Amino acid sequence: MNHGHSPTPSSPDSASISKREQNRQHTRQAILDAARHLLATRGYGNFTANEVADLAGCSRRTFFNYFPTLPAAILEPALHFNTEVRRIIVDQSADTPLFEVLLSIGSIFSSTPAAQLEAIIHMHGLAAEHPEVHRYTLQGWVEFENTLLEALSSRFRGVDPLLLHALVSAIASSARITCDELAAAVRRDPSVELGPKLLETVQRMLNIYFTGFAELFPPADPGATPKLGE
Repeated sequence: MNHGHSPTPSSPDSASISKREQNRQHTRQAILDAARHLLATRGYGNFTANEVADLAGCSRRTFFNYFPTLPAAILEPALHFNTEVRRIIVDQSADTPLFEVLLSIGSIFSSTPAAQLEAIIHMHGLAAEHPEVHRYTLQGWVEFENTLLEALSSRFRGVDPLLLHALVSAIASSARITCDELAAAVRRDPSVELGPKLLETVQRMLNIYFTGFAELFPPADPGATPKLGE
């Protein structure tokens, strides 16, 4: 006689929910792929949400069930970085140095498909010309800073909050400047490889953070420490 417990089969309701969720994810991804394709082939402002929906194989109503506006759909890959940033920081072992924790964030850029990076950089470059794009881009940067600060604060408890705020602000500012430079680079040469260039920039940026700005403000006396007000 078997006294073991037999596996409990999934209920029809749970299987149905799982199938519905899979369909939702498939539809959402189809919309994102269609928006990215039209952005790459036509350029921003030259296609509508209706055309994205048609290419994705869904209705206009379905499109707006997933995204409130067309820019929101186009900028979704950029907002996805926030989730990845939090995951990467949390997944690092407790004894990993801060420098290596931050450097690991650069792996997001190297692992992101080129088409997504191109879409992100392209939209960042359009923010100055299109208010609706600027609004969503700004929202993305605010969420990035909040995510980075929250993840670092929970990981490095006891560190001076002012220090962490300064570091997060510096990283976000540098990231925005990097996007500006890459957008200009793409305009000059559309074939430029963004992934390696982004990773190289992140490494250079972190080196500056951890070595300081001594080369910009060398003290008169090499053994002296500059003080405010002097």
